[in-house]
Amino acid sequence: MLLDLAMLSFSFLLAYRIRYDDWTLFQAEFYAYAALLLLFIHFIVSLFTDNYKNVLKRDWSKELVSVLQMTVIDIGSLVFCLFLLFPDSPSSRVVVGWFCILAPLLLYLARLAWKRLVLSRGWRNDYQKSHLLVVSCGEMAESALRRILENRFGEFEVVGLVLTDDSEKPGEMAYGVPVVCSFAQANDYILNH
Repeated sequence: MLLDLAMLSFSFLLAYRIRYDDWTLFQAEFYAYAALLLLFIHFIVSLFTDNYKNVLKRDWSKELVSVLQMTVIDIGSLVFCLFLLFPDSPSSRVVVGWFCILAPLLLYLARLAWKRLVLSRGWRNDYQKSHLLVVSCGEMAESALRRILENRFGEFEVVGLVLTDDSEKPGEMAYGVPVVCSFAQANDYILNH
């Protein structure tokens, strides 16, 4: 979120610079308020949306959609709030137009660069993954494991399988996952592991 706030600030400053050929944004009182309001709006919007959920797992197209959604909400909220707070504002359509172009572009490029850096350095693997114990009957175990491993509903590691029909014995492998205990011993296994 801090990277997004920095890119939003920079894109707003750059849009102001393109229009007025000046870097002193905070000398123009209206634009200083608009920049601060934009940061506040982005912070509030990001609290109530899932914009940062699974950010490291997204491919480039999903990231682009996420950035576009977030910037549309941010810019729309900013324009609406400025209209309510400053009805006689000296706002420039050129600044807003350039900001509408620069904000998604800079946010998207910054997120892609940050994700590439994080994933290349392996920072993502520094935390402890949650352990998942799959409980299933013998006929459904293969499809359940396949769905779980293909979809990756969260950051977890499949540590074992408990079969309810005792078709495989503990210690054996079933579908590439070890059978850790029988269904009757599942409570004891969970408490001790």
